Amino acid sequence: MEEAVQEACARSGEDPEEVECLFLDNLCKSQTVKGLDKFVNCRELSLGNIALKSLEGFPKLSLLETLKLSDNHITGGLEHLVNAGLNQLQELDLSGNKISSLDDLKPLAKLTSLRSLDLYGCPVGEKTPEYRKAVFGLIETLEYLDNADIGGVELVDDEFDEEDEDEEDDLGEEEDENEGEEDEDDEDENDVPAGEEDGGAPGEYDEEEDGEEDEEEEYEDEEGEGELGTEHLLRNPTAEDDEGDDFEADEDDEEEEEDFDEEEDNPAKRQRDDEEEDDDEEEDEN
Repeated sequence: MEEAVQEACARSGEDPEEVECLFLDNLCKSQTVKGLDKFVNCRELSLGNIALKSLEGFPKLSLLETLKLSDNHITGGLEHLVNAGLNQLQELDLSGNKISSLDDLKPLAKLTSLRSLDLYGCPVGEKTPEYRKAVFGLIETLEYLDNADIGGVELVDDEFDEEDEDEEDDLGEEEDENEGEEDEDDEDENDVPAGEEDGGAPGEYDEEEDGEEDEEEEYEDEEGEGELGTEHLLRNPTAEDDEGDDFEADEDDEEEEEDFDEEEDNPAKRQRDDEEEDDDEEEDEN
């Protein structure tokens, strides 16, 4: 097994301490697990079909989450997994082994993170009455047995991995939300309303400046309108002047008309005027 381990590290180009996933299926033959003590960051280990008979001396891989031991000759000794401190172990594949008694599974009840157990092809499934109910009752944390839940509904491919990813995503979202709230709090603390920097009331300085600017603009507009109006009046006489001239002419015409009307209305005056004109003509003849 040690030789197969070295070849696997050479292929990956990683040191044992850097390896997170190690697959040795069909690559060696060993009755016990050896040479894995340095893989302290390993999260997934697969040792399928390597002729394993005993788990005695299993390495202390505290971060291990998935362990696949399928198609070997293991009959029991599962307490060695508990002694190795596999407290993070969630998935255990023992399918195709020689486990025949429910008592052989009792140590697994101490693996408090175990969620999925595969015993397909093991004699225990045939020898144990109400096998599924008994195993779920023995391991309280178990969610899936032989790739199906307690009701017999089969686990969809990659569903187990997706659940883990969802949990990680939820944790990541919570962290992002917390960071976002902290950033908002920092921004609120750093924001100082205008005017407060100089000790004034919030917004007071800006309001005074805006008021002064508005008054200056109104004053300039009024001056501009006054200058424009004077210049316009000088260049273009107003319509009122023209109306005044027309009004005076109309008054003269009205006076003449009134005199004419008075003559028509007073025959005695008109006769006197005619006599005066006749006297004037006689004098001129004489």
